[in-house]
Amino acid sequence: MKLPPRMAALVAVLALAGCWRSGEAAIRAPVPPAPPISAPAQPSPSPLLDRIAQAKQDALQAYLAMYDDVVAAGEDWNSPRLPQHATGQAFALWRTIAYRNTQNGLAARGQPEISDARVVQVAPESKPTTASVTACIDEKTWPLYVVATGQPVNSLPADRRLDEATLDRQPAGNWVISKLVVRDPGSC
Repeated sequence: MKLPPRMAALVAVLALAGCWRSGEAAIRAPVPPAPPISAPAQPSPSPLLDRIAQAKQDALQAYLAMYDDVVAAGEDWNSPRLPQHATGQAFALWRTIAYRNTQNGLAARGQPEISDARVVQVAPESKPTTASVTACIDEKTWPLYVVATGQPVNSLPADRRLDEATLDRQPAGNWVISKLVVRDPGSC
């Protein structure tokens, strides 16, 4: 008996798969199901630790974003970028620096190298609303130049200095730097 081509192809596939043997139904032993694989029970982190870790991460990101805003603002002391991550004394500090640089014909180029940035404290621990961040700022990659001549203001290499920032969590949940203490060169 000659099978139509489609049926012959189906028989060939079933025979190769072991489902059909020369006209007989294949008999296979049932395969037992594999035992379920489960990971050892891990204690879930406490919600308090999650809140603290999240607050630290968000505060540190806001601190780094503040420097992105300052670099992007350049010497535009009225830049809308400055208040995005800074308020109060920190905002006034950056605005004053930009204003004075503009008045003196100076401009920064590049961007600062930030290292060892870390959150040293969050409070209160139950629901953090303030954080303290410290970091070392190396300004050798962010020097001041005289706009008219393009010459650097200081030919000496910049020293690393310590930044100490206080951040506050806003009602909307974002963090902003409210206070920034810029220590003397060589303090870091």
